[in-house]
Amino acid sequence: MSAYSNSIKEYFERFRTEVGIGDGLIDPHEVAEWAYRNGCHKRNVNTVIDQIAADISQSFRAHIRTYPSSRPYTAEAN
Repeated sequence: MSAYSNSIKEYFERFRTEVGIGDGLIDPHEVAEWAYRNGCHKRNVNTVIDQIAADISQSFRAHIRTYPSSRPYTAEAN
């Protein structure tokens, strides 16, 4: 198991203890928010850049149109 996986397990156990959640279902988003707020999980700058690039790509794809001849083009954003 990687050091990253071990650190996730450690702060997950800390989350369960501090929040008082037993063995029931746990929302990963709730754990992630808690870990981020409590400084347990620091985001890697490459992860942030990858997410921003994915958002930009998605935005550009939203503006691709197709001419009647089936040739794609990029429409200007409004």
